[in-house]
Amino acid sequence: MQNSDQDTVLLPKIRFPDLDEGDDAPRDAWSETDYGAETHRGRVRALTTIAWLLPALAMAALGMVRLTWSSLSADELGYWAFVTTPWDDALGLLGELDSGTVPYHVALKAYAELAGSSDLALRAPSLLFMALAAGLVAGLGARLTRPRTGFTAGILFVIVPGVTRFGQEIGPTAAAMCLTALSTLLLVVVLDRGTGRRYTGYAVTVLLLGLTLPVALLVLVGHGFAVLMMRRGALLGWLLATVLGVLPALGSVVYFGLPTVRIGLDTSTTLLDVTTVAGALFGTALVAGALVGLGLISVSFRKPSVIYSCWSVIPVVLLYALSRIGLSWEAPALAFTLGGWALLGAQALHQAPAVRGVTAGLILAAFCVPSQIEVRQRDGHGLASAELGAIIKGQALQGDVAVYGPGPKSGAVGRDVVARYVPAEIRPADVLALTPPRTGGRIVVDECAEVEACLNGALRVWLIRADRAESPLTGLPAAKANPLGDLYDVDRTWYLSGLMLVRLTLKPAGPDQVRVG
Repeated sequence: MQNSDQDTVLLPKIRFPDLDEGDDAPRDAWSETDYGAETHRGRVRALTTIAWLLPALAMAALGMVRLTWSSLSADELGYWAFVTTPWDDALGLLGELDSGTVPYHVALKAYAELAGSSDLALRAPSLLFMALAAGLVAGLGARLTRPRTGFTAGILFVIVPGVTRFGQEIGPTAAAMCLTALSTLLLVVVLDRGTGRRYTGYAVTVLLLGLTLPVALLVLVGHGFAVLMMRRGALLGWLLATVLGVLPALGSVVYFGLPTVRIGLDTSTTLLDVTTVAGALFGTALVAGALVGLGLISVSFRKPSVIYSCWSVIPVVLLYALSRIGLSWEAPALAFTLGGWALLGAQALHQAPAVRGVTAGLILAAFCVPSQIEVRQRDGHGLASAELGAIIKGQALQGDVAVYGPGPKSGAVGRDVVARYVPAEIRPADVLALTPPRTGGRIVVDECAEVEACLNGALRVWLIRADRAESPLTGLPAAKANPLGDLYDVDRTWYLSGLMLVRLTLKPAGPDQVRVG
């Protein structure tokens, strides 16, 4: 194997003066004895504990700030609706869900039976997973380099606005980020000394990762590359553990179908749209540029950097390659790589004096403040669902009806918004729905074909759309748009984040017209 202490691609050989002092032999950050004499081990152990514990606590504290303030996003509404659906109907919906999220849906519903379905209860697991992820990122940095580097990586991870967003959002992303960090740490443990117990722990973590978010299994390609680069003798054991861990995810794909690589209702993108990817993944393009720039400085064939690069860079390259052959995906699908980018950034700073490192961290944190505030606004998760509910609650009258569109997906999100944020007693009647949502094995509802007859001369109609259009009826199917345009005038339109709310009033009947109802 190539000597790990040779000059790196972009940086000269990294030494640790505080650890190597008095020893002319080069030190390898991979070795468990890198921290020097036995008399220093107690101090290093204490510093390592602080290095991972403080970022974990910081993530928990930061994530608690306005944890429930932002209204539920489209995906979050889907999870909320699923956990509030009776078990018989919920199990019938599994075939309608994205196969990659089926296990998480079921686990979240079982959890909600005990903890409830409030925003706090459903978002709390994500925050817990993200706090654990911050600790694991810091712990990995401390193990491979030194406590200060691990602590820096943990703090860089915590201040990224995208991390806060995923830590305050219902869904599997935070769990996948935590499991990716744990699997990478266990890979390091296995490469240190492969035992049956260690391989088993790695295989179980891979199993959970595949059931939580299958796209995150792309990190295994990076793990395989790291094994080839660093411990080829462990390749067979690693392959066996990986195959055993991946099999349940493959079984889920065979049973439920291929998962879609997407999160939310945003337009799919590729890496060609760098600004979109950076903003969605890191929370802001400026922070992304700073952290990725630091990270690329650290990319090398040195052992710690190999691990971090395989975690962060290789999955990005793979998804880009897949997008070139037609796979549609969105930037948040890469959230599981954020821990690797934080570690690469910390690796770039670890040789700098502490004052410079702190200064760089403070500057980056200042860049993050606006996005940290933005993600905690009422529409911080991309959907002003609570605002729409408040408008209807404040202005709905008895006899009002609701129409949803333009398509089944938009209708499902719109109905979830109203069900979550408008009390049943003042909710406009869903006159076009022939069946309740999420019954009979279908998420969407069957709608009345004779729209005019089903409207039955209602004086006011609320049109709820989970999109933005130039005019209220643009994009609606003719069977719905024509009667609404012929019988109603647009009274007022609200353009909200991710939503469009239109209030229509019945046109006065002409002398030759007869109203139904």
